[in-house]
Amino acid sequence: MQSRRFRIEELCAINNASIPEDWEEDTDGDCWDILEPLLLQIGKYAFHKLAAASIAPDFELSVNGRQDWYEFTWTK
Repeated sequence: MQSRRFRIEELCAINNASIPEDWEEDTDGDCWDILEPLLLQIGKYAFHKLAAASIAPDFELSVNGRQDWYEFTWTK
């Protein structure tokens, strides 16, 4: 398995008090019906903004989904 390095992993960290801490468990995973489309939208937006900044030639951005924390990936 390829090792992944996160050079700017703490670029953005948000503690969102509007999402209950145990939301996934309390909804039996149904929370992902709401979260996945939003994470995809945010990921696409962030990727285009960061790619325009020419961070690195092999720039990659990922967001988590219901199956994996590194589920959706965009590469330059």
